[in-house]
Amino acid sequence: MAKENFKPGKMSISRTHCSRRDDYVHITISDEKSGIQFIDLRMDFEPFAEMLLGLSCQPCKFELYGVDNIGERKEIKHENVLIFTGATSYDRRVSIAEYEVDGWIGRDLDASNSHRRVQGMSSDKGIWTSISFHRFVEEKE
Repeated sequence: MAKENFKPGKMSISRTHCSRRDDYVHITISDEKSGIQFIDLRMDFEPFAEMLLGLSCQPCKFELYGVDNIGERKEIKHENVLIFTGATSYDRRVSIAEYEVDGWIGRDLDASNSHRRVQGMSSDKGIWTSISFHRFVEEKE
């Protein structure tokens, strides 16, 4: 018997009301394991209602993203990184890149967020900042 390839996920359907454009039905689908929202779909009300009542293959618009990591588990960690005083966005990227090993990816915006400063740690060279890192890993069955 063939193994099913279904993955746990979540789906959300909402009605979006806009004053600048037509209203639409908004559907999102996300992978439960990785937390990735990989489909963002929009449909007009009439085709959505037709589809619900059995008339399939209705027109829609959608974006698809993040599919490479569907089914993987997202891991998150925080590292204290020294961000040099007067650093440009390139300098901050270089400082964070030193910690990006084994698939970890740093969040560059943390480097310029004053709320991420580490209290009690100081340096003449710059500011110690708590940077969030994430990676996706395959779970062993």
